Amino acid sequence: MKKNSTIHVVFKTHLDIGFTATAENVIRDYMESFIPRALELAEEKRQDEGPDRFIWTTGSWLIHEFLEKSTPSMRKKMEEAILSGEIVWHALPFTTHTELMDPDLFKAGLSLSKRLDERFGKKTIAAKMTDVPGHCRAIIPLLAEAGVRFLHLGVNPASRTADLPPLFRWQSPEGSEVIVNYVSGYGRFTQLEGMKDHLYFAHAEDNQSPPSGTELSELFNALRKEYEHCRVKASTLDGYARRLLPFSQNLPVITKEIGDTWIHGAGTDPGKTAAFRQLCRLRKKWRDSGFSLTAPEIDSFSQRLLFIPEHTWGLDEKTHLKDYRNYSRIDFEAARMTSPDNIASSWKKMEQSWVEQRSYLEQSISCLSDSRMVKEAEDALQAIIPRRSSTDGYRAVNPPEIEQLGRFKVSFSPETGAVCSLVDTKTEKEWCNPGEQIGLFRYETFSAASYEEFQNRYTINRDETREWAVPDFSKPGMEDLDHLTHRFYQPLKPEFYLKENTGDICVLVKSIMPPEAVSEYGAPAEIQTTFRFTRDTGDLEVELLWFKKQANRMPEASWISFPMNPGDPQSWFMDKMGEEISPFDVIHNGNRALHAVQRGICYKGRDGQLKIESLDAPLVSPGRPRILEFDTKQPVLSEGFHFNLHNNLWGTNFPMWYKDDALFRFRLIFD
Repeated sequence: MKKNSTIHVVFKTHLDIGFTATAENVIRDYMESFIPRALELAEEKRQDEGPDRFIWTTGSWLIHEFLEKSTPSMRKKMEEAILSGEIVWHALPFTTHTELMDPDLFKAGLSLSKRLDERFGKKTIAAKMTDVPGHCRAIIPLLAEAGVRFLHLGVNPASRTADLPPLFRWQSPEGSEVIVNYVSGYGRFTQLEGMKDHLYFAHAEDNQSPPSGTELSELFNALRKEYEHCRVKASTLDGYARRLLPFSQNLPVITKEIGDTWIHGAGTDPGKTAAFRQLCRLRKKWRDSGFSLTAPEIDSFSQRLLFIPEHTWGLDEKTHLKDYRNYSRIDFEAARMTSPDNIASSWKKMEQSWVEQRSYLEQSISCLSDSRMVKEAEDALQAIIPRRSSTDGYRAVNPPEIEQLGRFKVSFSPETGAVCSLVDTKTEKEWCNPGEQIGLFRYETFSAASYEEFQNRYTINRDETREWAVPDFSKPGMEDLDHLTHRFYQPLKPEFYLKENTGDICVLVKSIMPPEAVSEYGAPAEIQTTFRFTRDTGDLEVELLWFKKQANRMPEASWISFPMNPGDPQSWFMDKMGEEISPFDVIHNGNRALHAVQRGICYKGRDGQLKIESLDAPLVSPGRPRILEFDTKQPVLSEGFHFNLHNNLWGTNFPMWYKDDALFRFRLIFD
């Protein structure tokens, strides 16, 4: 390190909107305790007129919320601290699973920083996200458009990081870019050869208060002792970023997708995720109809929707439940009613935290004052309530009787009820992969060995993180359940019904799941799948419903498969945040197994074109159903794509069981 270098010390805490306490209580802590404490410490150090100042950095949402909700006197203190440079925001509202968002919602998050900049005469060029191991490449042009030049990504210290250098230029296909500082841990020391400015993160843990005056002094003294020939000062991400920019051409360029190795958490609450996607589509419809997304009520609607992809989905399980015995269905159901350890209330407390997270949907609608918009939003949510399909107008048929459906010759499996042949009569192309089945539902169970293998491949820094990483990333205690195995279950005893309408032909398939999967695990008892073939466009709509699913704490996942038969597997692309990304264009140790898509996936081959749109389920696994795996292998796309409908694999603060009926809609558009 060069003499006379400058150490930029950035003070920050990690905001989890939930996790340590309910979301409501966490926000109250920041508004009534943490932020006032930061203001007091900043003022104290300013009046000392000594070398040590305190500058507190946080996401834009906390600052915006405090200015909106605090008392006039506290608002004035905040305004003074902002103008004196002691309270600063970065360009993002908080940490999110970016893959879950559409571009407009991501922009809505960026707009808070822009508003604060305009209000206080600032120009924010740096952003930060913490904990989540990776993000979608599609955010690059959105950040660049907003003037963001630097993005700090601090990865959860137990999660394996993608194979990326600590500093690089992340570049999108159209050429926009952002400098990324990518590190293991919330933040650490960063230096670049030839540069005299270095970044040091004084990063507090999850929802922890700012330091005391004594702690601040001790930190500065320790840093000055360690870096005795350097100037150590309180600083900001913007301050460091501006020093870094002239050196950007020396940084390596990365063009690949990173992906989010925590994204499977979005499958833990299918109802919430489906409703979120409905409201995002409605928001887009309003925009396309001429409504401004920056209009006050739509903006408030959007800001509340942002809480759904925020990376905290409930209370911390290891702290607020801490039960590692009651996994089997019998034990689990008994424990939820009463417990020998008198922790029955903890089960309810966990469930209430998941309900609180769902309430953001209703809160977003409550921001609307236009009665027509309110009705549209309520109708959108009503439309995804699962309802049993009536057989009125249908006639019972056997699979051999089903042959020509619209422009397709179709064969159904008499064992599972899924499509085993789909021939386009216009081109004679067989779209179903030989030996596979389109629209096949599968229920997957896992063993303790499944988790052990995942832990061995994915988690890092075990000596330092074992105490919390093991309960976070696995299900301690399930190794005592001898009957747990990793296997797939398929539907049984399908009944077929056919209805021919003027505009379409529908095949309704009613089936049941194996009794063992239903009674011993958590498979839904009933599956209903409707295949709707349109006569004019030749599209195929697939609607899958499940009923009578019981809450289950043992690890499980549900899938629907689309093993299509492409001539060129390299011609598949995923719509991630509005950008078409190849499943093969993911960095090593990024997430190659599972992605969150916006509209769906598409095939652009010489032998035909196909779009598979998923309205309700964002998670898709290319090649084969691949979850709780981290082998970093490239997918074999000749095996198709598989949408994850639900899973309860990711502990920490995601829902651990799910018992609701569910609806999932897909549309296959052939060209």
